[in-house]
This record gives sequence, structure tokens and C-alpha cells, in this order.
Amino acid sequence: MKQKKVNHRPNLRPAKYLLPPMPTHTLYGSNGNSYAFDPTAPPLGKGGMGVVFRGYDAQQHSLVAIKVMYRQVAINPNNIARAAQEAQIPSDHPNLVKMLDFIEQDGIYHIISEYLEGETLHDTLLNRKNIGQRYSLAEAISILNPVLDGLSYLHSHGIIHRDMDPTNIMICADGNVKIMDFGIAKLCDVPGEQTHNLTKIGNFIGKPHYAPPEQIRAERDRIQPCSDLYSLGITLYELLTGHVPFSCSNEFDTMQLQLQQNIARKSARSTFSDYYRV
Repeated sequence: MKQKKVNHRPNLRPAKYLLPPMPTHTLYGSNGNSYAFDPTAPPLGKGGMGVVFRGYDAQQHSLVAIKVMYRQVAINPNNIARAAQEAQIPSDHPNLVKMLDFIEQDGIYHIISEYLEGETLHDTLLNRKNIGQRYSLAEAISILNPVLDGLSYLHSHGIIHRDMDPTNIMICADGNVKIMDFGIAKLCDVPGEQTHNLTKIGNFIGKPHYAPPEQIRAERDRIQPCSDLYSLGITLYELLTGHVPFSCSNEFDTMQLQLQQNIARKSARSTFSDYYRV
């Protein structure tokens, strides 16, 4: 039976039709650009490192996203170095959010990036779960193939994302798919280049439901490009089933499942029986 095609694109207006924010604060970038934003406006989002606002690039006449680091986070020099590293990630690829600048002004640190209009894969997944729908295999492939293209570009530049999950995949209003948030990306050793590690041995970073075993064990030297593919495989499983394969009521037990258990063969047969004969 031919499946009905379901459009996974969010019904949102492209960013080019949005008006620039009322400028109340101006940042002056290292590239000669200036960025205006309103720090009293409702933020686009909040995270562990800071708050993200919508801003305006006065030279390019385009919207940007401005992450303002929390002052208490910026006390730690490693956090500043990590933010500067994030802003310098090579991102000239259609499936990566473009990083634009890193600005320190008046003792406050800012990361400037491309503004994306759309919905995260996490949000679209949640919407489908709420109405009892799952992604078809064709839909999942159409979303994850561009993600693989973006990851391939990062890996070719010696960068491992280390935080691949649905919250960091944006389905844009124009249907394009982009990888976001390079805050905990790892720079691999590239011949002829000096790299700096900003993660201490023994410290876990990432998300327990998606992190590969070597990342959960904080085995820094064993984290490789295939670690991102493991996380993307968990995402594929979630798209097709509506749930992650390993989950407990707390993060510690979830990580133990990632380390000690495989996906049950019977569960895998049931999960993928709609797509394959196994």
C-alpha cells in the first residue's frame, strides 16, 4: 500500500519577511560588522551557557542570533575559550548553522550566528507523539541525509559534534535541515594544526539518552566521528518508534543502560517490521 506523504516542514514564514528588532544595544564585531539587539525582548531560548536573542546585522541587513553568555559562566576561562572555539567552527555548509562572530564588550561575551526560522526536530517529534504519529522511513531518511552531509563536512575538518540529538537539528521554514550548537564540539588532532582540549578527563558532557558509551565513560581519546553516528542512530530509532531505546527515570541509570545493554533482538524485529522483513 502506498503511504501518504506527510510534510515535515513547519508552517512558518521565512526569516527574510521578519522585521529587524528594535535596536537598543549595539555590538561591534571583529569583522567590521555591527549587530543590534534588544536585551529586554523575550529571548529565542535559554541554555546552560547563556541566553539567545534575535539580532540584526546592520551591514548585511539580515537577522542573526546572539547568544549572551551568563556572567557566572564567563568567570571560568575554559568556558570563554569554548565559546570562542564554537564561534570559529568551520560552518560554510548548507546543512550547518553559520557561525559569524565572537564579541567581548563591556565584560560580556557574545556568540553571533545565523538566524534560523523553523522548528527543531525535537519539537516536531513531540508534536507527532502527542497525536500518536511516527515518522515513516522515507521521512526519516529525508531529514537525516542532510544531517549526515553536515556531519561529513565537520568530520572532514577534524571536528566531532558530540551533542547530536533532535534538539540540535533544525528543520527550517524553507525545508532545509541544519545542525546547530557546536558548544561541546571536539577538535581532533589535524596534521599541521595545533588543537586544544577543553574537556577534563573523567567529565561527562552530552545527553545520556543519545551519548555513545565512550562519551559516557569520558574516554576522550576514543571519541571519534563514529561517536556522532551512534547518536544519530539513536535519533533514527526515535523517529521510527517514537521513543529512545534506553531510558530510565534518572540520568545515571540511563547511562548504565547505554553501557551495559544492547537493543533487544525481539524489540528490533518489532520496531522495524513495518519496513523490513527480519
